[in-house]
Amino acid sequence: MEFLHGSQSFLGITDPDLTNYENARIVVQSLPYENTSSYIEGSALGPQAILDASSFVEFYDEELRTEICQLGIATQKSLDFGDLVDEAAVELIRKNTLKHLKNGKFVVSLGAEHTVTLGTFLAYREYFPSVSVLQIDAHSDLRESYQGNPYSHACVMARINEYNPLICQVGIRALCKEEAQVIDQSNTIYTVFGHELSKPGLVDDILNNLGDIVYITVDADGFDPSVMPAVGTIEPGGLQWFDALRIFREVCSKKKVVGFDIVECAPRPGEVLTEYSLAQLAYKIMTYSLSDASI
Repeated sequence: MEFLHGSQSFLGITDPDLTNYENARIVVQSLPYENTSSYIEGSALGPQAILDASSFVEFYDEELRTEICQLGIATQKSLDFGDLVDEAAVELIRKNTLKHLKNGKFVVSLGAEHTVTLGTFLAYREYFPSVSVLQIDAHSDLRESYQGNPYSHACVMARINEYNPLICQVGIRALCKEEAQVIDQSNTIYTVFGHELSKPGLVDDILNNLGDIVYITVDADGFDPSVMPAVGTIEPGGLQWFDALRIFREVCSKKKVVGFDIVECAPRPGEVLTEYSLAQLAYKIMTYSLSDASI
């Protein structure tokens, strides 16, 4: 495994003591896998764009009054998929993620298309058998197959659902009839649709439909396009910035969040809002998840 240092690392940290893998509590892995984009292509550029933008994020978190980067953040060089696609690509992600988990790391995955989450989930399920999933997304991603491929980004939660974890979806506002039927018939999937985001008791509902151990997957299109415009499959509506942070903070304080991914950023020339916001979000969720750790 190769790791980045200095200005190339997450947050652009130059102190080698904070980017050293052996000492770091946090590992950031870049997973630029893009094979099934169905609308706007370019998510393979997302992980690097987020890393580049992270150099402009402040170390100090004004909300929790801490610098979580002092726990150490090791940034892995982008995973090379070569000609691997579908199941083979998922397996590479699973193996890479599991190595970090076995080394006691809190793993943050910056992905291209949402398919990468199947690989990270399988690693977490192996290490934390009772793990549940909080999915921030505009799409339910519960199609059995899309464009003839069961490993499409539009099928990732269908593949995860085969392992029967508790899944809480938040922000969903685009799905087909068959996906709606899956949700209606499931005892393990709880969905908060986009038009329900302002309902009273939202955060309590989310907490009540997750297990004690939580993995978070954030599809950038789960946010309102005014917050995250550069995504592969844009949808009107979605989460606003501080509403999302409130959800993440409560989940991280009430549950054991063991890791997360951020996917589906498709950078646009001349516009950096999305990648910068996602870099800020990654650091926020790290902070919420690990703020009780000794610094």
